[in-house]
Amino acid sequence: MEKTIIVTGSNGGIGQAICAQLKSQGLTVIGVDIGSEATVTDIYYQTDLADHLQLLACLDHIEKKYADSLYGLVNNAGLYEALEFNTLSLFDYERIMAVNIRAPLFISQWFARVLEENHNKGVIVNIASISGENGSKDVAYGVSKGAIINLTKSLSLALAPNIRVNSVSPGIINTSMAQKIPRERIEEYKSRILNQQFGAPADIAKAVTFLLNEENQYVNNALLSVHGGLQ
Repeated sequence: MEKTIIVTGSNGGIGQAICAQLKSQGLTVIGVDIGSEATVTDIYYQTDLADHLQLLACLDHIEKKYADSLYGLVNNAGLYEALEFNTLSLFDYERIMAVNIRAPLFISQWFARVLEENHNKGVIVNIASISGENGSKDVAYGVSKGAIINLTKSLSLALAPNIRVNSVSPGIINTSMAQKIPRERIEEYKSRILNQQFGAPADIAKAVTFLLNEENQYVNNALLSVHGGLQ
């Protein structure tokens, strides 16, 4: 039976790596991103996750075409702006929360309903962050990723046993998003990593693939930290 995986933020560095890894496993990948062009996905929907009506229209279209083959959801999209707390505006805060936590919550709600109606089991993987575990000087981002970790725990309770829900918590990964981190923070992080180097997008993609794999049925409500031993 064909298995289809939805990956949000599919055009980003980590998103592209996840999509490529899943495709190499023979899975069909639906990418959802704000960019105008697809990268490595089989099917692509240009969608601004901060626009709830636009998101609902996207999900409705996916449901009509792929409902019977849906198996996995990777809530990967994330917005990081390296904002100082004293300059954080309501607009910035609401957009970060809309992309980083509101969208994953409502996409997961939709995903669970579609799987139930089609009598299928499945897996959700949320991409959190070390900032969600330890906090961040970018307060809004840290709060949103802490919420993702709690969303994972809460969804796993609400959706068991038919849908497993886990999260991956990346450390500093070599992507364009990491380039937004102020230099002084980068140097601080690097000094605290046991591996003495930043991670690659493929490191996160492998962790996601592990959690999606049907052979790992007993892995549920887990937080998999992939940060090179950040202390």
